[in-house]
Amino acid sequence: MGALVGILINCDADVDGGSIADFYIRVYTGKAVEMMWDRLWTPYRKVCRHRGFLSHAPIISTVLRIAYLSVFYFLVATPIKWLASVVHIDWPTFWWWAFVGLVLADSAHWGLDKLDEMLGGRL
Repeated sequence: MGALVGILINCDADVDGGSIADFYIRVYTGKAVEMMWDRLWTPYRKVCRHRGFLSHAPIISTVLRIAYLSVFYFLVATPIKWLASVVHIDWPTFWWWAFVGLVLADSAHWGLDKLDEMLGGRL
């Protein structure tokens, strides 16, 4: 689950021109939602340099992005808690595996960026 979420909440959220997440959001939800997604990540982009330590370091960058999004999560926590009571999901287990999947996706991303650097940008 976390690796799938990692498509949307990936290391390249710091790219000014958008990332693959922007593409998928635009294709599946429309331009208006993609623009809101872009606005959501604008403060993050201003703080984190692309391929910098804060945005790409395994575990650290994952925790930072989760912390950043948690601010917005708490703004909508009431509807999500209501959904949890209706759907009966084991949320602690869900969030643990989502976090593990995100860390794995971020680590793979970081490794491929390092490989790209070693190959002189040929990936």
